[in-house]
Amino acid sequence: MGFYLLICHFDFLCLIFDIVCPFRWRRAGAIIEKMRLVVAFVTIMVLMAVALMPLDMALAQEVNPDRTLPHTVERGQTFDVIVTFTAPADNFTAVSLTDFAPDGWNVTVDATWCQPQARVKATGNKAEVAWQGPYDKGVNFTVLYKAIVPHDASLGNYTFSGFLAYYIGPSGHIFENITGDSEVEVGLIATPAISHSPASFNSTQSGANIENKTLEIWNSGGGTLNWSLTDGAAWLSENPTSGSSTSEHDIVVVSVDTTGMSAGDYSASITIAADEASNSPQTVPVSLHVTEMSPSPQAWLSQYWWTIVAGIVVVVLLVYFLRPRRNA
Repeated sequence: MGFYLLICHFDFLCLIFDIVCPFRWRRAGAIIEKMRLVVAFVTIMVLMAVALMPLDMALAQEVNPDRTLPHTVERGQTFDVIVTFTAPADNFTAVSLTDFAPDGWNVTVDATWCQPQARVKATGNKAEVAWQGPYDKGVNFTVLYKAIVPHDASLGNYTFSGFLAYYIGPSGHIFENITGDSEVEVGLIATPAISHSPASFNSTQSGANIENKTLEIWNSGGGTLNWSLTDGAAWLSENPTSGSSTSEHDIVVVSVDTTGMSAGDYSASITIAADEASNSPQTVPVSLHVTEMSPSPQAWLSQYWWTIVAGIVVVVLLVYFLRPRRNA
């Protein structure tokens, strides 16, 4: 269409020239006529090339690489940067992606993080990924690299930029800017924190006995605390062993079972863990003292009955032999 408009404008200018110029300038008009023929020839050749070009190339179909970033990150955090795109035509070849994290940041990349597997390179804040191909139309590409926020980064927004380069068949080198997310905010992210009560447990028991105590767990930070409990003692158990809290107190029943345990002192710890918490893990010490069990009356009688009987017999004999005797 652009070439067609160019020819129309050129013909219009030639018509004006024929009207306003004297006949002695007809020689210059002949030169313009030759120029008109050259423009027409070039236009025809371009239209033929477009007509013979594969449809997806004639339409100048774009790849549209799309970047995905988290909305907010914090100082010292390592996070994923993902770029995806799809081969727009067959013979999609010599594909290379270059993406820049903000100045002063560092990036890391691994060939196994990209699909299809690619050649990768990371230099400072620049990630480079390349595929040779050729690939068929519709093949999906995924680039993943990791960006590291400096510990001394100022709070605020930071910009990513990059481009994709490729060939489609015999076409020339094509470049496209990466679209999608381009900014990430460095801020103070509210992280969960583990709080619990009491700080420790102490228990004294004798014999076979089960004692229950209460442990409270809650989130004293931001977000959601997903906690779990573990311990290393057979005589200690908790119910439940996991839960979540935004700020409410979760109640855990801690049970101490001394069945079959010998007298003595025992110790263990309940560990409260939460991957996202700023102070994970936390430990709750548990101390247990098991005393000797006093025998029950029935057990005492069953063990010493013969001593009791013997004592009674001795008392009866003593009374018999030592009682005063009457004179005849």
